[in-house]
Amino acid sequence: MGAARMNMAAMTVVPTYPTFDLVKPSALRALELDPLDGEACALLAVIAYRVEYDWRSAEPMFHEALRLAPNSSLTHASYAWALVFNGRFDEAMQHARLARELDPLNLDVRANNAAIATYARQYDVAIREFQAVLDLEPAHLFSNVMLGLTYLSIGENELAMPLFDRVCQLMPSHPSAYFCRIGVLGLRNEIERGREELAALLTRLGDSHCSRVNLAMAQSCLGEAAGAYQSLEYAATTHDVLFVSLPAHALFDRNRHDPRYLSLLHRHGPALLPPFPVRGAAKGDSPIKLG
Repeated sequence: MGAARMNMAAMTVVPTYPTFDLVKPSALRALELDPLDGEACALLAVIAYRVEYDWRSAEPMFHEALRLAPNSSLTHASYAWALVFNGRFDEAMQHARLARELDPLNLDVRANNAAIATYARQYDVAIREFQAVLDLEPAHLFSNVMLGLTYLSIGENELAMPLFDRVCQLMPSHPSAYFCRIGVLGLRNEIERGREELAALLTRLGDSHCSRVNLAMAQSCLGEAAGAYQSLEYAATTHDVLFVSLPAHALFDRNRHDPRYLSLLHRHGPALLPPFPVRGAAKGDSPIKLG
């Protein structure tokens, strides 16, 4: 139950809170029923890192989870996500491979590994794996969105747009692909059209939930620096589960030396890392720069 609720937040379908107010009691209850439940221990580690921004407490929890459940695909995958967001790319890919070996027929595990490869700047691996998943399941929403973001990370904007359009058609109520699509318009320099679509989207969303990290990305592409930083500030204070991805997020690489960006990361949890040096073979510089 805790993992299901956590995944709903990770897919940005629901806000971090009050969702995670229910996740932690579920994990603690699981451990009360079975103190050797490694996956419940891993879930507590995910909360410590992704929600409480406390990596120093989270990593020992991950180690304990792996000790209790060394053959759990979910535990290895959870640790891989945490490692890649900490810039420990090689270790992340190692645990991602173990997750797949333990559950080789699971397309979601394969898609997760491809996303981890994107953050690790192993773009050729990511593209190959996402395409393999989509060959088997063309409507796999996560793979469509993340493959599009992978293409954006290497400057292949025109390859990204059809993927975002597909997701908008398949799931018109989920805003993530719309934000990504608006980002492509900004990168094409179709600024006015992008701003019109963003305004229309925000009006349609009203008070309903959306990830402010995704909104910030769209605003950045449109050159709306003030709005983007305001969105990231809101994401941090509301503990958006995507906020911890920022140090590894290729689409914000050009902001690694911006004092405002670094200050934002440092102010929201002393254990949250600043953006680490770029690694991998990205095609040119990141297309996004906050002014």
